[in-house]
Amino acid sequence: IMAGSTRTKSKPSQMLSEFLGSDGSGFAQVAKSLSDSCKDPLSTILIALHAMSTRLQESVVEIKEEVTALRTENEALRDQNRELSDRVMRAEAYSGRSTSIISNVPQTAGKDEDTAAVVTKIVQKVIPNFTRDRISVAHRNRERGQGDTRPRTITVVFSRISNKDYVSDYRHQGSLRQQKIGLYHYAPQSVVERKQELLKLDSVKKCYWDGPTRLFSVKLVGEEKFRRNVLSEKDFRQ
Repeated sequence: IMAGSTRTKSKPSQMLSEFLGSDGSGFAQVAKSLSDSCKDPLSTILIALHAMSTRLQESVVEIKEEVTALRTENEALRDQNRELSDRVMRAEAYSGRSTSIISNVPQTAGKDEDTAAVVTKIVQKVIPNFTRDRISVAHRNRERGQGDTRPRTITVVFSRISNKDYVSDYRHQGSLRQQKIGLYHYAPQSVVERKQELLKLDSVKKCYWDGPTRLFSVKLVGEEKFRRNVLSEKDFRQ
């Protein structure tokens, strides 16, 4: 009966017996381990700190890799944005290729000025056979700043690009020059902003917008000749 009772010992009792050992040596080992931990708590703390430091270093490496990837992606997006901005700017300039801006034209008092007729008379002084039907639209632009008494500029849209180019060839001749009347290629706001952006660079001395090519001409500090066909700083840095 006793033997049978031994064979049918419950499983928890069997596990405890195996853990402690028949001679109790297992219990002694557990006690020694606990005692060693209590005797050297600083060692335990240092081990934990070392593990934490290792994990932090691994995290720093991962973060650096992520930052590098984000910088690369950001540069790619910046280049893509610049390319799209260039396309928009040139498209806007292309749409205004038959448009000119005329400055210093005496302004007729009142609001009923026939601006197209005014422009026609001015152009006829240097091109006698120029007719009004070569102008599609002509209007005065908004008021200048407070205290500026100069006449408002005029935006002229010619019926054909050839008419604009024809008039532009005479912009420095005869009475136009004597009256200090200026005739300029139309530049949309995106072109104006890009020009200002280029002029802010320390390396740029002068910058002009070339309407026909829809590109800038830039003179750098220390150089005598203009660099042609410029859209952004990248074009003359290379």
